Amino acid sequence: MADRYLLGNRGLLIYDLGPEWLPAHLGAVVQPALVIAILVGVALFVLFLLPWLRIQAISRNHAAMGRARSLSFSSDGLHLESEDARANYKWSMFHRVVETSQLFVFISGPRSGTSLPKRRLTNSGEIQILRQLIRENFEGKKRLRPD
Repeated sequence: MADRYLLGNRGLLIYDLGPEWLPAHLGAVVQPALVIAILVGVALFVLFLLPWLRIQAISRNHAAMGRARSLSFSSDGLHLESEDARANYKWSMFHRVVETSQLFVFISGPRSGTSLPKRRLTNSGEIQILRQLIRENFEGKKRLRPD
Protein backbone atom coordinates (compact mmCIF):
# COMPACT_ATOMS: atom_id res chain seq x y z
CA MET A 1 0.00 0.00 0.00
CA ALA A 2 1.54 3.26 -1.09
CA ASP A 3 0.97 6.20 1.20
CA ARG A 4 -0.08 9.39 -0.50
CA TYR A 5 -0.11 12.88 0.83
CA LEU A 6 -2.09 15.64 -0.81
CA LEU A 7 -1.58 19.33 -0.32
CA GLY A 8 -4.92 21.08 0.22
CA ASN A 9 -5.77 24.58 -0.97
CA ARG A 10 -4.82 26.10 2.41
CA GLY A 11 -1.55 24.27 2.75
CA LEU A 12 -2.99 21.44 4.85
CA LEU A 13 -1.49 18.05 4.51
CA ILE A 14 -4.15 15.37 3.84
CA TYR A 15 -3.40 11.68 4.11
CA ASP A 16 -5.24 9.85 1.33
CA LEU A 17 -6.18 6.19 1.80
CA GLY A 18 -9.56 6.29 0.04
CA PRO A 19 -8.76 4.75 -3.35
CA GLU A 20 -6.95 1.78 -1.80
CA TRP A 21 -9.22 1.30 1.22
CA LEU A 22 -12.53 1.29 -0.69
CA PRO A 23 -11.96 -1.75 -2.97
CA ALA A 24 -10.26 -3.74 -0.26
CA HIS A 25 -13.06 -3.32 2.28
CA LEU A 26 -16.22 -3.03 0.19
CA GLY A 27 -15.41 -5.35 -2.64
CA ALA A 28 -16.38 -5.06 -6.29
CA VAL A 29 -19.82 -6.61 -5.76
CA VAL A 30 -20.99 -4.12 -3.14
CA GLN A 31 -20.10 -1.01 -5.15
CA PRO A 32 -22.69 -1.57 -7.93
CA ALA A 33 -25.29 -2.40 -5.28
CA LEU A 34 -24.55 0.88 -3.53
CA VAL A 35 -24.94 2.81 -6.79
CA ILE A 36 -28.22 1.02 -7.52
CA ALA A 37 -29.51 1.77 -4.01
CA ILE A 38 -28.69 5.46 -4.44
CA LEU A 39 -30.41 5.57 -7.84
CA VAL A 40 -33.51 3.87 -6.43
CA GLY A 41 -33.58 6.39 -3.58
CA VAL A 42 -33.39 9.31 -6.01
CA ALA A 43 -36.13 7.78 -8.18
CA LEU A 44 -38.43 7.35 -5.17
CA PHE A 45 -37.75 10.94 -4.14
CA VAL A 46 -38.67 12.20 -7.60
CA LEU A 47 -41.79 10.01 -7.87
CA PHE A 48 -43.29 10.68 -4.44
CA LEU A 49 -41.89 13.76 -2.78
CA LEU A 50 -41.60 16.21 -5.67
CA PRO A 51 -45.30 16.08 -6.68
CA TRP A 52 -46.28 16.66 -3.05
CA LEU A 53 -43.90 19.64 -2.84
CA ARG A 54 -45.36 21.02 -6.08
CA ILE A 55 -48.91 20.83 -4.70
CA GLN A 56 -47.80 22.61 -1.54
CA ALA A 57 -46.21 25.40 -3.61
CA ILE A 58 -49.36 25.80 -5.73
CA SER A 59 -51.61 26.02 -2.68
CA ARG A 60 -49.37 28.67 -1.08
CA ASN A 61 -49.39 30.80 -4.24
CA HIS A 62 -53.15 30.78 -4.87
CA ALA A 63 -55.28 32.72 -2.41
CA ALA A 64 -58.50 30.80 -3.15
CA MET A 65 -56.97 27.40 -2.42
CA GLY A 66 -58.09 26.01 0.90
CA ARG A 67 -61.06 28.34 1.31
CA ALA A 68 -64.52 26.93 1.83
CA ARG A 69 -66.68 26.52 -1.27
CA SER A 70 -70.02 25.07 -2.05
CA LEU A 71 -70.83 22.95 -5.10
CA SER A 72 -74.34 22.08 -6.20
CA PHE A 73 -75.54 20.18 -9.25
CA SER A 74 -78.65 20.27 -11.38
CA SER A 75 -79.69 19.22 -14.87
CA ASP A 76 -78.34 22.59 -16.07
CA GLY A 77 -74.85 22.07 -14.71
CA LEU A 78 -72.66 22.88 -11.75
CA HIS A 79 -73.04 25.87 -9.42
CA LEU A 80 -69.95 26.98 -7.47
CA GLU A 81 -70.13 29.43 -4.61
CA SER A 82 -67.38 30.70 -2.31
CA GLU A 83 -66.64 33.89 -0.39
CA ASP A 84 -64.72 35.17 -3.44
CA ALA A 85 -66.97 34.23 -6.32
CA ARG A 86 -70.13 32.64 -7.66
CA ALA A 87 -70.23 30.77 -10.92
CA ASN A 88 -72.63 28.65 -12.95
CA TYR A 89 -71.10 26.13 -15.33
CA LYS A 90 -73.21 24.38 -17.91
CA TRP A 91 -72.41 20.75 -18.55
CA SER A 92 -71.06 21.73 -21.96
CA MET A 93 -68.29 23.74 -20.22
CA PHE A 94 -66.56 20.52 -19.24
CA HIS A 95 -64.97 18.25 -21.80
CA ARG A 96 -64.36 15.36 -19.43
CA VAL A 97 -65.65 13.99 -16.12
CA VAL A 98 -63.64 11.38 -14.23
CA GLU A 99 -64.67 9.55 -11.08
CA THR A 100 -61.99 7.96 -8.92
CA SER A 101 -62.39 6.07 -5.69
CA GLN A 102 -61.85 9.34 -3.78
CA LEU A 103 -63.37 12.12 -5.89
CA PHE A 104 -65.17 13.43 -8.97
CA VAL A 105 -63.05 15.56 -11.31
CA PHE A 106 -64.71 17.97 -13.76
CA ILE A 107 -62.12 18.92 -16.39
CA SER A 108 -62.69 22.06 -18.42
CA GLY A 109 -59.28 22.52 -20.02
CA PRO A 110 -55.77 21.08 -20.19
CA ARG A 111 -54.86 22.61 -16.81
CA SER A 112 -58.16 23.64 -15.34
CA GLY A 113 -61.10 22.04 -13.67
CA THR A 114 -62.69 21.45 -10.33
CA SER A 115 -63.00 18.46 -8.08
CA LEU A 116 -65.49 17.19 -5.54
CA PRO A 117 -64.16 14.86 -2.84
CA LYS A 118 -66.58 12.02 -2.20
CA ARG A 119 -66.13 12.47 1.54
CA ARG A 120 -68.11 15.72 1.16
CA LEU A 121 -71.17 13.78 0.02
CA THR A 122 -73.21 12.66 3.00
CA ASN A 123 -74.19 9.20 1.79
CA SER A 124 -73.93 6.79 -1.13
CA GLY A 125 -77.36 7.92 -2.36
CA GLU A 126 -75.93 11.36 -3.21
CA ILE A 127 -73.11 9.71 -5.15
CA GLN A 128 -75.68 7.71 -7.15
CA ILE A 129 -77.73 10.86 -7.84
CA LEU A 130 -74.63 12.72 -9.05
CA ARG A 131 -73.64 9.81 -11.31
CA GLN A 132 -77.17 9.79 -12.77
CA LEU A 133 -77.08 13.57 -13.38
CA ILE A 134 -73.75 13.19 -15.19
CA ARG A 135 -74.99 10.27 -17.31
CA GLU A 136 -78.19 12.09 -18.30
CA ASN A 137 -76.82 15.60 -18.91
CA PHE A 138 -73.11 15.41 -19.73
CA GLU A 139 -72.35 14.54 -23.35
CA GLY A 140 -68.53 14.62 -23.30
CA LYS A 141 -66.08 11.93 -22.26
CA LYS A 142 -66.83 10.42 -18.91
CA ARG A 143 -65.36 7.68 -16.81
CA LEU A 144 -67.66 6.79 -13.95
CA ARG A 145 -67.49 3.91 -11.57
CA PRO A 146 -70.16 1.25 -11.86
CA ASP A 147 -73.20 1.64 -9.61
